[in-house]
Amino acid sequence: MEQARGQGRSVVLLLFLAVLTGFASGCTARVTPPNPERLEQPQLVWMSAHKMHAAVIMPTEVAQQWVLYEYGEWRWYAEGNTAWYRFLPVFAWPTRGSLGRRQMTFSAEMDAETIRRTVDADQVWGFLVEREHVDALRSTLDQRFADHIDTVVYNDKLYTWLVHDPSPYHLLRTCNHVLAQWLRRLGCTVRGWGPYWKWQVEDAPYRATRPPPQARP
Repeated sequence: MEQARGQGRSVVLLLFLAVLTGFASGCTARVTPPNPERLEQPQLVWMSAHKMHAAVIMPTEVAQQWVLYEYGEWRWYAEGNTAWYRFLPVFAWPTRGSLGRRQMTFSAEMDAETIRRTVDADQVWGFLVEREHVDALRSTLDQRFADHIDTVVYNDKLYTWLVHDPSPYHLLRTCNHVLAQWLRRLGCTVRGWGPYWKWQVEDAPYRATRPPPQARP
C-alpha cells in the first residue's frame, strides 16, 4: 500500500515538473497556413491568443456573423474557479473539459485590431484557408455544442456560452492541443508541443498585437 502511494506521489511530482518545464521553456507552436494560391475557395479565418489560451474565429453562413470556438477546463472557464491552488489539479489529472462558443458581428471593414480588441486578445492572426474546411469544422463544433446544450452556462466576463465537452482536459489535452487539431482540419501545418505554447503564425497577412503598457511617470 505504501509503495503504491509512493508511486502515486512520484507520478504527480513528475507531472508537476513537466508542467513547470513546459511553462519555463515557453514552447512555441508554429502555424503555417495553406498556400493561398492553391486554394479553390479561399476563406478568411482568425486565430486569437491570450496568455495561456487560444481560440479560432470563423465566419458563419450569415453575413457579417462570426463565431469563436475555444476548448478549456470546465471549472476554470465555465465556473470561474481560477484559484492558484487549482493550477496543479488542472494539469495533473483529467478534469472535465468545456467547449466555449461566442457569436460576434463584424462589419466588412473590420481589421485585425478590431478583432483583437473585441476578444481582448494579446495577439490575433488572420489567414486564408479552404472554405469547405471552414464549413466542415464549424458544422462539427456546432453539433458538438448542440449535443450538450443541456449543460450550457454563460460566462459574462468572457461573453461566452460553454457546455460540457466529452473529452477530458489534462496535461496532454489542453486548449492548445485541441486548437492545433482544429487548425490541422483547416489545412494548416502545426509544429510544436507543450502544455503552454507561444503561438506564431507564419505569413499571416493580417495580424495585431496588444501594445505594451505605458510606463507610469
